Amino acid sequence: MTKEEFDAYCTIPSPAHPGDRVFYPYYILSRPEAIKVKWGWTGMDSVAGRMLDTMRRQCNKDAEKAGLGEKDVDATKLLCWRAHKRC
Repeated sequence: MTKEEFDAYCTIPSPAHPGDRVFYPYYILSRPEAIKVKWGWTGMDSVAGRMLDTMRRQCNKDAEKAGLGEKDVDATKLLCWRAHKRC
């Protein structure tokens, strides 16, 4: 793969640094939405962290209390799972 092909298929414009590009390893048809929401690791990590906290406190609270929560899940893993599911 050439640099131009890599840039076209595996990156999107950086929301934090105009003119730069950031790696986007997910399905190409999800790219327009990622660009629309200004996808970037920092922002998405923050969103995923809040989502994980909400999941643990509200959606999965009984399992968490019983010690059956998924303790190894972190924001990065949650992002990857959600991207995989969506794609």
